Amino acid sequence: MRRVSNLLNFSALIALVLFGVTTSLAQNSTQSRFVVTAKAGGVNFINGDVTTTLLNGNSRILLKGDNVSVGDRVSTGANGKAEILLNPGSYARLGANTDFEFVSTDLEDVQILVHKGSVIFEVFASNEFLVNVSGPDSKFVIVDSGVYRFDVNDQLSTFAVRKGRAHVGSLSGEVLKGGRETAAADGQFQIAKFDRGETDELDEWSKDRSKELAKALASLDKNGMRTGLMNSFIGGRWNMFNSFGLWVYDPFRATYCFLPFGYGWSSPYGYGYNRYIGWYNLPPVVYYPPIAGGGTTPTQPPVTSIVRNNRNPSGGGPLPPFVQMQGNGGGGGRGIVNSNSPFDRNINTRARDISPAPVFIPSAPPAANGARPANGARRP
Repeated sequence: MRRVSNLLNFSALIALVLFGVTTSLAQNSTQSRFVVTAKAGGVNFINGDVTTTLLNGNSRILLKGDNVSVGDRVSTGANGKAEILLNPGSYARLGANTDFEFVSTDLEDVQILVHKGSVIFEVFASNEFLVNVSGPDSKFVIVDSGVYRFDVNDQLSTFAVRKGRAHVGSLSGEVLKGGRETAAADGQFQIAKFDRGETDELDEWSKDRSKELAKALASLDKNGMRTGLMNSFIGGRWNMFNSFGLWVYDPFRATYCFLPFGYGWSSPYGYGYNRYIGWYNLPPVVYYPPIAGGGTTPTQPPVTSIVRNNRNPSGGGPLPPFVQMQGNGGGGGRGIVNSNSPFDRNINTRARDISPAPVFIPSAPPAANGARPANGARRP
C-alpha cells in the first residue's frame, strides 16, 4: 500500500511539473505576441481592393501585416482603403483609387510620393523629425504634429492642413498653418482658407481609426507588454533616443498602436493615450543614455544624429527626442511624477515651474558603494 501511495505521489508531482511547464510556455507564447518595433512601412489596415507592385515589377494583393519597402507602389481600387505606419505615432491613410510609395523610411526624414488619389496623414513631427510628402508637381514638408490631407489628380493637387504646420517646397518655403490649403498646378501655388468642418468619408474614417487605436493601447495586457518591451529592448530593436515612442502590436485586434514615451500624450486628433513607457515599470537600464560621445551599446540601434547634437546641459547625457516635443506641448500632456516608476524618478520634480510639461533628465548609472551619481541625480 505504501508503494502505491508513493507511486501516486510521484505521479502527482510529475503532473504538477508538467502543468507548470505548460503554463509557463503558454504565458511566454502569449507575451511573445506583444511585438514592439520602431520601423516604418507596416500595413496596419486593409479594406477592399489593395495591391502592391514591387521594385522587381511583380504585383500581388497587399495584406494586413505586410511591410511596404522603399519603391513598392501601393494601389487602392474603387472600394479600397489602407493604413500604413510611418514613424511611430504617424499614419498614412489611403482612400480609394490612390497610388502611394515610400521614397525613404528613415524615421528622421520620412519621404512619401503620392502619384494620384487621396491620403490623410496623422503625424507626430518636428523640425528634426520631418515627414516629406510629394506629388507629381508639388512637395510639402510637415514640421509639426497634426492632421494633413493630400489630394492629387491630373489637373490640380491640393494639400490641406487641418491641424499642424507645413512648408511648401522646402523648409525655406512658405508656411501653411491649420485651416490653410494650397492648390498646385504647373508648379504654381495658391494658398487659401478652407472650412475644416467640411469632411467626407475618408476624413471620418481616419478620425475613427485614431480613436480606435487610442482605445486599443489602453486595453493591452500590462505583464505581456512589459515582457514584450524588455525582449525587444534587449534584442536591440528600440531605445528612447531615436523616436517619440514605439509601435506595439495588439494580438487580439491584430493591429499596431502607438505607445508614446512621454506622459499624458494624445493623438493629433485629440484622443488621449492612457499608457506611456513609464506605465510598465521597466528597469533603469532602459532610461540610461547611450555611452559617452553619442555612441551606442552593442545591443542598441544607433541613436539619431539629433541626439548627438542635443546634449543635456546638465551633464547627464543626451536628451531623448521626445523631450523637445513634450516641452513644447506637442504631446498634449502636462505630466505628473509617479514615484513607483524609475522613469518618473528621473523627471524634474519642479516641472510645474516649466511650461507646459516636465523635462526628462536621464541620470548617470548608480555610482559604486551607493554614492550619489556625479551629476547629482537621484539613484533609480
